Amino acid sequence: IAQYKKAIELNQLNFSAWNNLGQVYEYLYLNYDEAKIAYEKSIEANPTDAIPRLNLAVLYKNHFKDISKSIELNESILKFDENNASAHSNLANMYRFIDPEKFEKHIIISVNQDHFNSILLYANYLKFEKRNFELGNQFYLKARELDKKGVYKSMIDVMLSSTKG
Repeated sequence: IAQYKKAIELNQLNFSAWNNLGQVYEYLYLNYDEAKIAYEKSIEANPTDAIPRLNLAVLYKNHFKDISKSIELNESILKFDENNASAHSNLANMYRFIDPEKFEKHIIISVNQDHFNSILLYANYLKFEKRNFELGNQFYLKARELDKKGVYKSMIDVMLSSTKG
């Protein structure tokens, strides 16, 4: 924390230091209020950097349980980066159970960019909610292809063999 604060002291517009400080507060210290402030300062310093907005959106969703604010932040990214796969993926994830049309719109945009998490989300949706096992498995195979290091191989293999969900 001290190093990031020193960098910020030298340059208040060091958006990267603000964002990284937010990450430290959020994940190492579980201090969500300080993380929120740091992400907001990063956004103020560089309004068109998507990363702190994504981080703040996840913070609002997961820790403050404010889905509306998370949606608003993800949508704000699309105003300056309309094809941001992470924002579309986050929106798809939030709209999945509340607005099927918006879910479809956002998931397709992120899947078409080979966004790994979106491909898994879409495969799950197709296979276990729409009961389209063949198409769902095609997306699991796509995810396995993108998983170059094999980190998710065993999980994907289980999902490919599953018929129940």
